[in-house]
Amino acid sequence: MATRGWPRCWTASRTARSLTFLFNALLDLSRLESGTYAVRREEVPLAAVFGDVATVFGPDALQRGLRLRIALPRRRHAAVHADAALLRQMVFNLVQNALRYTRSGGVLIGARWRGGAWRVEVWDTGAGVPLEDQHRIYAPFYRGGTRWTQEVAGHGLGLSVVARSARLIGADYGFESAPGRGSCFWLTLEAAHGPAAAPRGAPAPAVAPRAPWQERLASLEGTCLLVEDDPQVARAVSDLLQSWGVRVEVAATAAQALACVDRGCLPDAVLCDERLGAGQSGFAVLQELLQCCPAARGAIVSGEHDAAALAQAEDEGYLVFRKPLAPEALHAVLSRWLGTAGH
Repeated sequence: MATRGWPRCWTASRTARSLTFLFNALLDLSRLESGTYAVRREEVPLAAVFGDVATVFGPDALQRGLRLRIALPRRRHAAVHADAALLRQMVFNLVQNALRYTRSGGVLIGARWRGGAWRVEVWDTGAGVPLEDQHRIYAPFYRGGTRWTQEVAGHGLGLSVVARSARLIGADYGFESAPGRGSCFWLTLEAAHGPAAAPRGAPAPAVAPRAPWQERLASLEGTCLLVEDDPQVARAVSDLLQSWGVRVEVAATAAQALACVDRGCLPDAVLCDERLGAGQSGFAVLQELLQCCPAARGAIVSGEHDAAALAQAEDEGYLVFRKPLAPEALHAVLSRWLGTAGH
């Protein structure tokens, strides 16, 4: 499966389904470290996980001129015994990391049968990991030094979350990298007790039927200003909102958001990530934007649970969405703020 010639049948509503997994996969680091996450083991077909990867990240890869390819064995049913949410989180984070560091070429997601287990591999043709950094690649907030730019900026938590999630479910993990030529990050997972061979005539990895909540969510009207400095997350949230009919303006910094307002964008709603780049407080940015746009309503979105800024925001009457964010909850709030189409 490749992103070239992205088929028109991959509609916004189908993309929204996989964005649900992206939201639910963004479990914050504190929940994993605190030991409060309850692992649920089940049989997880890798075709379903890889299909969600293609749906969420394919359009962005295509826009950047990158190839996103998926490789699954044709003669063996690839399924693992794991926590479905954590597995998607790990694979999504690995693919997101690979795309951030890849400027040309592409990313390959594959699965290999290794001694009674499945090894999930994410290959990229990016910058690679310098030898002096390879010992701390999984450390929290590692961001690759000067190679990070605003284009690929993130919080440096993705690989750390992968490591903690893998340890939580008993999976092996690691990577191989050639500086300047690319990297391969991998996970080794227990094989599920499923059929040894793939069913004859089995289709290629596909998107599963739409989730029930998609059938009942009404179209919305209005404009939302999204302040999010992670380009992958910004695209995911933007695509989800647009699938509901919302017009979306995206800014990565306070300056960009204020410039958008100066250009005449008067949002009906503002969603602002709390942890922005360069030490900016999302809560402070939200307050400034709402002063400029008194008719707008706003909320903070954060993966943190105990931050002082979030407690202050709630004490002052602001709405705080905490990840994992349920799309139906976001839709319910926006339907009150924006109204539904035709009403």
